[in-house]
Amino acid sequence: MSILVAVDLDDPLAGVRRGTQVEATETALDLLGDITNDHGPVALFHMGQAFDGTGIICVPHEDDILKKNAVRLGDVLGTPLYVAKYQNHRWMEMQCVVDVINGHGGMFSLDSGKGRRFFTRCRLLTASEQERLDL
Repeated sequence: MSILVAVDLDDPLAGVRRGTQVEATETALDLLGDITNDHGPVALFHMGQAFDGTGIICVPHEDDILKKNAVRLGDVLGTPLYVAKYQNHRWMEMQCVVDVINGHGGMFSLDSGKGRRFFTRCRLLTASEQERLDL
């Protein structure tokens, strides 16, 4: 996995390594580190139906919602990123970049109260990237 040093707001996916399904910005990795230091192993769960700009909740790794309702899309430095089972077919052609913006996380998200929250930036994978990833 590559780490984005900064996000260009005019081109938010500039610098994203092509051909992987899950990436993260340094800001996201910093917040993830803060949360795992406070709570232990966690998982990220993409809740929304949209791709770009949709919030992600951060839950304890053993949360049952993940086992019953989600499919693992990839990892952010060992932290799994899940999407809803009913949306999995839509995600198979996408690259997801986990990022952070100012604001409050969801009520049940472990990033709540930190003044920052996770969200996604997405793009379609090219046909050759999908083939390389065996999608």
